[in-house]
Amino acid sequence: NSIDDPFFSEILFGIEDAAQQAGYSLFIAASQYDPIREQNIVQTMMEQRTDGVIICSSSFSADKGRQLLANGFPVVVVNYKANENFNYSIYHDDVDGSRQLTRHLLDLGHTKIAYLGNSKSGRTTLDRLNGFKQEMQKAGLEVQPDYLYEVQGSEPNLGMLSLSYFLNLPNQPTAIMCFNDTIAIGLVHACHQQGISVPENLSITGFDNITFSAFTCPPLTTLDQPKYS
Repeated sequence: NSIDDPFFSEILFGIEDAAQQAGYSLFIAASQYDPIREQNIVQTMMEQRTDGVIICSSSFSADKGRQLLANGFPVVVVNYKANENFNYSIYHDDVDGSRQLTRHLLDLGHTKIAYLGNSKSGRTTLDRLNGFKQEMQKAGLEVQPDYLYEVQGSEPNLGMLSLSYFLNLPNQPTAIMCFNDTIAIGLVHACHQQGISVPENLSITGFDNITFSAFTCPPLTTLDQPKYS
């Protein structure tokens, strides 16, 4: 992934601290979602005989992971949500987290709740979507198909651009659950530009509790993932 992703940067702090305490130095490389760069990183790790590899990506290709394993490298994956399974994998219960956010909005009285996802995140967005659907079903509420919308990534500008979709719906939602905080921050910003008051006119939630989520106006409602731990 990208090193400037605030979610993964907090995970990286935890990895670095634990590695140093154990007497290891950390070699950091970012694929930037580029398969050629990803292959070069794997090749460099193999040539340097790295002691172990921690993959912090939801989209790292399975064949590159198998290549590392086949060459005897210990591999741990973090937040890896493709269909390939690794023996050592750490990730958050996104279904339960999404259910908690949905319940929070339901308790506030919302019934017209939309979900803004990230189509590039694989099982992560599916888990969060499923948690949303499960909690809505438990409340006896139907999820309208046009309330489910996905963008191609999780950058703030994509959250901004998505507002026009929801505003053009004939029956607009009163709350939008976002895939993560960065999308939600962009959506909140777009609302301010359009004169839409958050949360008076529209409630917005994120997911991850990155540092920046406390500095939106108002502070973003989000779910805290134990990123450093």
